[in-house]
Amino acid sequence: MKHIFCIAIILLLSLDYVQAAEVPFIELKGHTGGVISARYSPDGKTIITIPEGSHERNHRLWNAESGEALGTLSDVTSAQYSPDGTLILARSGGPIVRILDSETGMELLTLRHSWAVASALWSPDGMKIATITVDRDLKSDVRIWDTDSGTVLRRLELPDTSTFLNGFSPDGKKIATRHWDYTARIWDVESGEELLTLTGHTRSLNAVVFSPDGKQIVTSSNGFRSGEPRGGTIRIWDAETGKELHKLTEQTRSIGHARFSPDGKKVVAIIGFNVHMWDTESGKELQTLEGGHFVVFSPDGKRIVTGSREDIAVIWDVESGRELQKLVGHTRSFERIAGGSVYSAAFSLDGKKVVTASGDGTARIWTLE
Repeated sequence: MKHIFCIAIILLLSLDYVQAAEVPFIELKGHTGGVISARYSPDGKTIITIPEGSHERNHRLWNAESGEALGTLSDVTSAQYSPDGTLILARSGGPIVRILDSETGMELLTLRHSWAVASALWSPDGMKIATITVDRDLKSDVRIWDTDSGTVLRRLELPDTSTFLNGFSPDGKKIATRHWDYTARIWDVESGEELLTLTGHTRSLNAVVFSPDGKQIVTSSNGFRSGEPRGGTIRIWDAETGKELHKLTEQTRSIGHARFSPDGKKVVAIIGFNVHMWDTESGKELQTLEGGHFVVFSPDGKRIVTGSREDIAVIWDVESGRELQKLVGHTRSFERIAGGSVYSAAFSLDGKKVVTASGDGTARIWTLE
């Protein structure tokens, strides 16, 4: 078995306990460029940080409580914990996907393809993995794999148009794809049968997401292909019948990925550089919060964290729209053209901490009030 964990060089990684705007944080240092993402493991004990761009191919692991460097995933472009946190799904930009032991980094299983893997996803129970490849003729191939044996259980009969893999339904029985013909499609995982085709968008889709109870689907579109106008719509659909329930908005401004709140009662998306929030039952807009290029809910759904163009992250109360805290301190040592230096954020499982990832080459664990 191949070991890919490297012993962390503690001298290159330091922990700084400091105070910024009365919000204490621990700083995680060690990446050679910007940090595009930082995420908690399913048990909340570990944080994985993901570098920006292709100049660095090392994902780093940290103790979520102390900030201690735990190790490095080498030659990896994407890594995801399994739902129970015992495995890691790793891609390196080629035709191979590896399943690793999250404790030792030992390679347990290899999933081989003919073409480079563009995306790979765990099913909610961790028993299956979905992968997608695109060949030289831009034809896509989606496969469903068994995680114990590494065998292909199913291949989807895709339409003759470029396809993107989105995600499983909460019960793992369905999977969603989006396509360059402006449609979203829902598939039966067991049989591979196409169950629904969602039509109505007139721009390229950037998100197809099931609600937490699996009864609704939200889709968002935003022109990003060459020659395609900016803007699009956000729509909510019945996941059983495919009926469109609400068209939440229609915009000529940029629309970010739409997502549900943890209780499924709200949908949020970034439009331009503002956060918009809607009620899923009525379709009515509830809040517009100024400034933001990403938005993430806390586990209880009572707060959100957004990233602003002023190089800070902001904590908001969902019900009132009131600003609760500003997380100040990241800089633009490695500047990004759009947005601020804070690229992403994630709440801890108990909602008491937030980890932010920044273009300044660091991640920070903030302790909230």
